[in-house]
Order: sequence, then C-alpha cells, then structure tokens
Amino acid sequence: MHNKSFYICLLAFLLAISCKPSTEKQTETAAPATTYTDSKDLSRELKVMKNMNDKLGKVEVEVMISEANRILAHRQNENPKPNMALTTPVWQYEFVFGGSDESKVNELAGRWIDFSDDLTYTYGHYETIEGGGKYHMDETTEKLLMLDNSAVIKPNEYKVQIFPAAAILQGTSVYKDNNYQCKLKRLDSRPTSPSE
Repeated sequence: MHNKSFYICLLAFLLAISCKPSTEKQTETAAPATTYTDSKDLSRELKVMKNMNDKLGKVEVEVMISEANRILAHRQNENPKPNMALTTPVWQYEFVFGGSDESKVNELAGRWIDFSDDLTYTYGHYETIEGGGKYHMDETTEKLLMLDNSAVIKPNEYKVQIFPAAAILQGTSVYKDNNYQCKLKRLDSRPTSPSE
C-alpha cells in the first residue's frame, strides 16, 4: 500500500494550483485564477479538491479566508524570515493522497510550486503559471499556512517535513485539510514541457 502521507498534501495544494487551467502561457505578472473551470481536462485530484472546497460553501470559505488573512499578517509581522529549506529552489508534486483518492505514477508531472523569500508563492504546470498566494512557515511548529490570491479558494495549513531531496506536507484540521497529504520533489528549476 502506498504511503498515504505522500498523497494528502499534494491533493490539497493542487486545489490551489489548478483552479483554472489555461491553454495560454502566462507571464510572471499574470493574475492568478479566481474560479474553477468545468473542463473535463481537470485531473481527478483537482476535481476532488474542487468538490471539497465547494462542500464548505461560499460563506464558510469567506470566513476561513478572513481569519487566515489576519493570522498570516500577524505571523509574517512577528517573523518575516522565510524558511530557507522551503524556498530553495522549486518543488514538483510527486504524489497526492486525499481520502480514498491518490494520484497515479507520473500523473502530476510538470506540476510545481515555488516559495519565494518575500513570503509569496506561485504554482503552475510546466511553463504556465496558474496562480499564487502568500504563506508563512513556523519553524518551531513546522506548520505552513498558505492563502491563495483567489477569493474562492480556501486557505490551507500543513505540517511540513523537509528532507534534502523531498518534502511531505500533511494537512491539519484547521482548514479541514486533515485528509490530504502530498510529497514534493526538490528541483533545480521549474520543469519545462517535454519536447514533442
């Protein structure tokens, strides 16, 4: 049986990174996606995350975002230093687990997240930037709080274990991520599309 801790976090995070897949490449200054697409191209994992977000309801998501904004501002003000192990250099999703759903081998190829020193992050698929947000990681508790720029995506909190070549994110119950886990693989740079 696959280690479930590899899968849960990625699924939760993929909710944030794939809200609105685009066929056009975006630039670094592109605005993040703000809604989900009903495209049948949306991966199974992203559909699961969309359903979880939708089950909460608009009002509950808005309350979570408001609370997370307040908490994030306080934490960033108290400790504005980034976690160097998290920001160096970029991460690619390897496995995701959410409840009874888990990603297949190589299903997440090209999906990445990049944590910056200014406590923001971007995410995407190969060269396409699909969105971003702000974050804070508490090195004492090893908790990572992430808040997407989108007004419709709930915040996420993860317990993080960082290793030399990988990281495991385990969702907490604070924003109802406790059924989700993922494994990230450290890369030297953002992945590029395979040549045809």
